[in-house]
Formats: sequence, structure tokens, C-alpha cells
Amino acid sequence: MSINLLSTEILQKIYEYATINSVINLSQTSKKNHGAYLGQQLPILRKALYNSSYSPYPELMKLYASDTTIATRNPIGTEVRRRYELEKVVRTSGHPHLNMEAIKKIVGYANVVQRWVEIYPQLRWRYDSNNRRLLRPHEAERLRKAIYQNWTYYNLFHNQLFCEFAPEPPRYGISHRDDLRLRLARTWTTIDIVRQSEVVDKLSQLMEIDIFPSNTMLQHQYAQVLPVKMLERMAWGEDQDHRHLSDVLGKLSPADILHLYENTTTKPERLQFLVSKGRWFSLH
Repeated sequence: MSINLLSTEILQKIYEYATINSVINLSQTSKKNHGAYLGQQLPILRKALYNSSYSPYPELMKLYASDTTIATRNPIGTEVRRRYELEKVVRTSGHPHLNMEAIKKIVGYANVVQRWVEIYPQLRWRYDSNNRRLLRPHEAERLRKAIYQNWTYYNLFHNQLFCEFAPEPPRYGISHRDDLRLRLARTWTTIDIVRQSEVVDKLSQLMEIDIFPSNTMLQHQYAQVLPVKMLERMAWGEDQDHRHLSDVLGKLSPADILHLYENTTTKPERLQFLVSKGRWFSLH
């Protein structure tokens, strides 16, 4: 029996059990299927979101909740707003009410993270390729959680306002125990922080070896000594200059790093991307 012969109600019921990608693909197969989709578009997409392989959803919803920007350059207003945003993230549940724009943004986040799940075995077993394999389902979920959490931190504390007005890392002590960055970190378990550290380490290796190599790192990849002009075209300096660059690169989001990895190949392209972030991005 052709799916086109099914009633609209049955089609909409089928949509409720589909993933986001399946919903979109099915809705494009015929006018009737598209009409059934449009009739219950928002409820269908809400259910499809939770049918997709995007878990853990509480962390994904906190990531979405952290993605809010209100234009202001007042440092006092920034502090108040940051506390409000942090509390909103901490209190976000795994099933908030979502509109169409929210669903689109959440799916965008999830698709970037899912791409990292596909790439991660190359990073995890960079020097042990004989044992390289795809991540198992529970490993993929742990990786998604770590990236969601790390990206939430990025949204809250690695944007222009925070880098300009509070660039120093938190320090332990009476005067710093209320630092908002520590407030967020206290919501994570020890194993959460360990997994985040592993992810950050692998992404840092990716940038320092493949995307922004130092002169020495690049030279190690070749058997012969590279000419100075070639190093200038391909490498990113040495010693203090490269350490400063590494500090700056730590403020890139997972989406930024993925873009550099998959869509840039030359030093000018990558330099242009960094320049496009603005002068604030180079501040410590």
C-alpha cells in the first residue's frame, strides 16, 4: 500500500515517531505529505527533536539557553546580565517549550556536535590508527554531553563583553569564590570535567598540529628542512608568539573549529577568519 493513500491523520502519526531528518525528507516526497507536515509542523518538530540522536537533552537545552545576546557595553549591566543568564542556564529543564526558531537553532547546535562525533575517532586514536573505530552509542552520548557543556561555557564567557570586562581566569579564594565561571563548573560532576578536559585536549591538538601549526611542529611533519619562505606561508610562528596564538584559539567555539577544519586549507583563509572575529578576540 502506497504511503500516499494514507489519511492525513495517519501521516501525522508517522511523523511523530520520525527523527528531524526523516521528517524533512518525508515532507518533501509529495504535496500530500508536505501538507500533513504543515498541518502540525511545530508539534511534529518538537517530538522529532527528541526522537533524534541528540541526547543528552538537558545539556543540549542548557546550551540553547546560553545562546542569548543583548547589546550593551556597560560593565555593570554586563555583570547583572551574566548572572541572570547563568541562573537561567542552571535552571533549564530537559523539555522546555520550544518555538520554530528555537528548534532550528537547537538542531544547528546538535548537527555540529554530531559531526564532531564522526570526526572524533581520528583525534582520539591519532597515534594508534590500527585500533581506531567508531564510537559506541554510550561513548557518543558522553562526547556530545562534554561538547554541549564546553560550548555552554563558551557562549557565556568567551564572547566579546566578557573577554573585555572580565578576561582573567577565576582564582580560588574569598574574593573569587562567587566567580560565575566557578558557579557553572560546580554544576558539573568530576567525571564531566574530566571528559571535557579530554575533548578540549583533542581539539587543541587538532588546532596546534593540523590548523595552526608552529614552525617546529610543521617542520616535524617533513623529512627535509623546509625553506624559510615556505614556513612563513604555512606555519604560525614560534615560542611566545605561538603561545599567545594558542591562548587566543582557546576561545573558539566547536562550530568555529569545525568551520576551520572543514572549510579552510590555507594560512590566509584562516587568518581572515580570525580577523573577522574582531579585535576583542585577541585580548587575554
